[in-house]
Amino acid sequence: MNEGSAHEPRDAPSPWVVRFAPLVASGARVLDLASGGGRHARFFAARGARVVAVDRDPAAGNAAYGRPSNPDFLLTPGELLEFARSTLTVVAFEQGVVNDERPAVIQRLAAVGRGRPWPPPLA
Repeated sequence: MNEGSAHEPRDAPSPWVVRFAPLVASGARVLDLASGGGRHARFFAARGARVVAVDRDPAAGNAAYGRPSNPDFLLTPGELLEFARSTLTVVAFEQGVVNDERPAVIQRLAAVGRGRPWPPPLA
């Protein structure tokens, strides 16, 4: 989880999450995997979403760049995408190394339930 940069406070949602937030209607269900300190869960809850946040270790990093060092706690390449693909419509997926204030390996996924139209209708 990206802990923020010089331009965003640690508790502010990431620009990537904010970009896809309009897809989430008030009252929608949101699952925040690897939620860390819960900044994205709080962001969506404040927008009226029903949020479930899950993290094995809120202070975790990863084996090459910090904690956790146990490979059982780490995603394999593409694992998050494969997990979501069978039941959700994937809107965006990214994975790789980011170098903000400190390097980290990330996987990011934005997906909507199969009942939601994609692309969304024009307003």
